[in-house]
Amino acid sequence: MNYPWDTWAKLHPDNNWWVNVSREYADTVHAHSSGYMTDLNNGITNGYAWYEVAGGRQDYMNYFQHCREVTIELSNTKLLPASQLESHWNYNYRSFLNYIEQANYGINRDGYRFFDGRTTKGESIHTES
Repeated sequence: MNYPWDTWAKLHPDNNWWVNVSREYADTVHAHSSGYMTDLNNGITNGYAWYEVAGGRQDYMNYFQHCREVTIELSNTKLLPASQLESHWNYNYRSFLNYIEQANYGINRDGYRFFDGRTTKGESIHTES
């Protein structure tokens, strides 16, 4: 898991969230595979710490479109042989589902949902400029 930023040395404002979901992804993969996705920090890295990329899609989408986009390096091989696709799917599908679940957390028009399930539904959220 290569999480933002790729362009800047500064950490993303949501760095703690990125580390948490990336760690969850890699740990889930490790529970269902052996010796897979173990590079760098045992499967996760800040993009800039790995190698700088200027003008990449991940940073564009996160910075300008205000979304959460990540790069998941599924293999060191650009085109996996068909015989390895099922194994890679089995290594990753649970982690994909966990990552999709993370979309339920954060600020939305109805309030804020925390990782532990608490919500602020019906409460006002105020920020300081």
